[in-house]
Amino acid sequence: MNQDQALRWLQQVDGSIFHNSDTENEKAWIAVVRTPAHSGRTGKIILAFGHTLSAAAAAAEQEWETLWESFGASN
Repeated sequence: MNQDQALRWLQQVDGSIFHNSDTENEKAWIAVVRTPAHSGRTGKIILAFGHTLSAAAAAAEQEWETLWESFGASN
């Protein structure tokens, strides 16, 4: 996933991306997304960390897909 794809996906799922430049931690990018409620279950908040914007978004997308598979639904 490149940066443009990451930003498009985050926009598509109404997610946010944050960067903490005041940290020495290598994983300074944080993607935050919420899955919609499904089959009576409440939505879940996903926090995904990465070395880059793209890595954080890709980690969030992977978790998103895993959650949807557990719901028995497609994205």
